[in-house]
Amino acid sequence: MRQRSFLKTVYGHGLLANPELFRRDASNMTGPVLKTSAHDDKRAHPRYKYVKAVEITVAKRVVKGFTCDIGQGGISFIVDAALAPGNVTAMIPDANLTLEGRILAYQPTDKANLFRHQMQFKDMLLTAVLEEILS
Repeated sequence: MRQRSFLKTVYGHGLLANPELFRRDASNMTGPVLKTSAHDDKRAHPRYKYVKAVEITVAKRVVKGFTCDIGQGGISFIVDAALAPGNVTAMIPDANLTLEGRILAYQPTDKANLFRHQMQFKDMLLTAVLEEILS
């Protein structure tokens, strides 16, 4: 029930990114690329919009939320807890995908008790794997 309430909050309050925040990427991957800040122009790999349910495991605790975007080097997601920087595992059931990495930072969203986190992968995703995830 808590997950359903959380998702209702996310979708009901327009927390998901607006289409005007996206642009088309000119590289070999033609999906929408999230453009959130000047930092995006400095990224080694572009980020692609990717909204799926996610389960984050940190210190034997599981927190549920949803992903925002993904790239070869990392993923961002929103959960209802502020997770301290450190090692985590992200499981995306819809993609049958488990990713290991570390939380680099988090910021509160404009909605109370929801936090957007940036996770760097332990091992960079291969282009073929990323394309499969996004298709």
